[in-house]
Amino acid sequence: MKTGGIFAAFCAVLLCAGCVQELRNPDSEAVSGTSRVDIVLHEGGGAAQVKSAVGDGIVSDEPASDINIMVYDSNGRLFRSLYSKTASDLSVEVFAGDAYEIFAFANAGRFTAPVEMSGLQDLRYEIRSIAGLSASGALPMCGRVSLAPSAPQEKILVTMKRMVSEIVLNFTPDPGLEVELVSVECVNVPMDMTPCREGSVPELRGDGDYATGDDMQCLMSGENVRLYMLEDASSDNDTPVSA
Repeated sequence: MKTGGIFAAFCAVLLCAGCVQELRNPDSEAVSGTSRVDIVLHEGGGAAQVKSAVGDGIVSDEPASDINIMVYDSNGRLFRSLYSKTASDLSVEVFAGDAYEIFAFANAGRFTAPVEMSGLQDLRYEIRSIAGLSASGALPMCGRVSLAPSAPQEKILVTMKRMVSEIVLNFTPDPGLEVELVSVECVNVPMDMTPCREGSVPELRGDGDYATGDDMQCLMSGENVRLYMLEDASSDNDTPVSA
């Protein structure tokens, strides 16, 4: 499990590959050639000492088990999309001189790219149980970057953010007070979220992550325990939906 920042480097290697006419933005300046965008994912940060039920199923945040790439032009129309079960040898070809928005989703299964970029506001990531967070062997992530290639070679960095919250727990009883913790778990947690919309309300909630037996021993020894759940952006005025 990785607790540090996770980021992806989108290395845009702009190679002249001839003039492609289809899907060209008619309002853009005439620029000869196309640009190939090579996409590389890598990780950062250190390993977690305590993993929890979700974390026990996570091998690594890299390599990504699957990745969706969606490219939208300056008019908000889908220009390219691709899906791969590996994060190696990913590339998309775009027009040099045009502006694009690139969205990436990793370790979240296959998504159908909306025709309009505005449709991403309603794109919903769902899990059937808390085990779904680690089903791919890594936590789900998403990121976005703007691209406007104009030089023979360019590099673009995009931060891939986890689509989950990390809850760090620590328990230290007062001196002379004997307390034995039996279990620690998250309840009424989101089972879905909209990664491209801020302030989204989950449509379904259920039982969440919990501390394993080893975690409980660590917690009683004064060590931290980390639990994971999908981000919950509900406001105080929203009524939670029970499973």
